[in-house]
Amino acid sequence: MANSPSRSTLWGRRGHIRARREACWLLVAIVGAVGWQSRHSCDFVPGGFADEELHHPQARQLRGRPKLQTSVSRASSLSEVSASASVGPVTKERAGEWRLMFFILLVAVVTLWTALDCALDPGIEYPWGLPGIIGPTALLVTPGAAVAACTRLASRPHGLEAVVAPVGAVFVGDSLTHGSMSANFLEVLAQRFPNCGKLVNCGMNMRPADGLLEGSLLEDAAALQPARGVVVLIGTNDLIRYTVLPAFARQREAEWLVVYSTKLREIVTRLRRQGVQVTLASPPLLGEDPANEEGRLGAAMAEEARRVAEGVEGCRYAPLYEATASHIDAARTSRSLARGSRGYTFGESIVLLCALPWRLYVARQSLAEVQAEQGLELTVDLVHYGPSFSRIAADVFARALSL
Repeated sequence: MANSPSRSTLWGRRGHIRARREACWLLVAIVGAVGWQSRHSCDFVPGGFADEELHHPQARQLRGRPKLQTSVSRASSLSEVSASASVGPVTKERAGEWRLMFFILLVAVVTLWTALDCALDPGIEYPWGLPGIIGPTALLVTPGAAVAACTRLASRPHGLEAVVAPVGAVFVGDSLTHGSMSANFLEVLAQRFPNCGKLVNCGMNMRPADGLLEGSLLEDAAALQPARGVVVLIGTNDLIRYTVLPAFARQREAEWLVVYSTKLREIVTRLRRQGVQVTLASPPLLGEDPANEEGRLGAAMAEEARRVAEGVEGCRYAPLYEATASHIDAARTSRSLARGSRGYTFGESIVLLCALPWRLYVARQSLAEVQAEQGLELTVDLVHYGPSFSRIAADVFARALSL
């Protein structure tokens, strides 16, 4: 008489399909539960506007258009905004917002990857095979989820979709504008000039110049009718993507600069068609060495931005590259330059970038502390800037906007 199959064999043969189906449904349920919880925790409402904002004419004008892929929330008080703009660590509320976003992204990506692996691999043993998928996947995803969680943080001092009062200026750009991993110069400006109107933050981490030409962001910004126009600060990610390539794989430098200039001109032209003033800023120094390749290319990009601004009526130029490079040169001349000030390298910058969210939102170190530990003069990871930059940028934009 043949031996009856063991229980484990029965589980593997008869229950394999059912177990896989149940596991997939469980993973989908987890994603749904996390998403539902995040919907309430982030204070989202249908259409992306809070109840009192739905009655504002500018908010009604923006309804129906594609929304920014950023979470929308408001500072609980002016003191909270002031604290976040200081050189101190992030507030507990901001750190909690980051942890929530990190958890959502980590669970979502790990869940989807695990479900895909379960669907494609018939040899997985249930349930003990799942930890072998979930564990390594979580380790691989964690650094990216930590950085991506910063992208999902609410824009400060005000996001595009949360404006209910007359607007002073709208700032569109990348992570240097968003200020979740860099010093937030918009909050410094808002503190210096409280009567200039709302300063709206439309920055998004990792955004290149192409990102401003997609969708209706520029039109949405102009629809707020800012009294001092729209400020454009873009180009750092374009420079990173260009220099990370080996020399043989790059576009010719002159051609690349023409492409960048063309994108800037299209951005400015689209905004001017909406009838708003435009302030075009040069991207600040990448790294802390104006004489290396990144510094030289940054100077060339600044020259292109200046030419675009001078060639379009109603467009002003904000020399942010020149201000940061001048600060480094002056500190070097006076021998007060930070001991570890150095040029940009992609490998080191990535390592510092992956560690930055944990230092800011888990260890709750201030940007000044991170910068001091790295021995840097202006930046915290050779891309994002510390508190000294927020004051430099605030000075540059205050002059450009005649605040």
